[in-house]
Amino acid sequence: MVLLASCSASRHAHTTAATPELHRVPAGAATSATRVTGLPLTKPGYSYVNTMGLNIEFIDALNFKYAEQLDVPVELITNLNLYHFIDDWWGTPYHLGGTTREGVDCSAFSQVLEETIFHLDMPRTSREQYVACHKVATPELQEGDLVFFGTKKGITHVGVYLQNNKFVHASTSFGVMISDLGEEYWAHRFVGGGRMPG
Repeated sequence: MVLLASCSASRHAHTTAATPELHRVPAGAATSATRVTGLPLTKPGYSYVNTMGLNIEFIDALNFKYAEQLDVPVELITNLNLYHFIDDWWGTPYHLGGTTREGVDCSAFSQVLEETIFHLDMPRTSREQYVACHKVATPELQEGDLVFFGTKKGITHVGVYLQNNKFVHASTSFGVMISDLGEEYWAHRFVGGGRMPG
């Protein structure tokens, strides 16, 4: 028997913590999870997929690492391309005007992430990104949305929302890292969220 769950995948599918539900499918009836979940299996031989489309037998260290970072159940770490991207860039130093892993600024990091993972065209600066996106209320933020920060001078910083109030960004002090919108420093500077059209 192959156990598969029915679910759908989209860029901004809103996720909430739920008890995974497994469905039995005869081994010959479905050769890949795509037919049931819309998500391809990445390895032959997977036999259990939960309602999030995540194979619970082959959860790797990356799932656990980012579940811990975001303080969410491991089943909610489903966009592995996103978390591999973050892992590859983790700790890249901040460099104003930088666009590579040698050094990157906040808007270049969000631009590269959105273009690489979500295939969205992005303007280069945080101010241009703010103008270009549709504004999103904080309770409606979804994985991949942008979060903007500023002062009286306007938009000065941008990050990419993940889950559970957490966002990834290129920090001037620590480089690419994950922070929480509720942290005092960010809460005082938070301007709002946005979603790039596309």
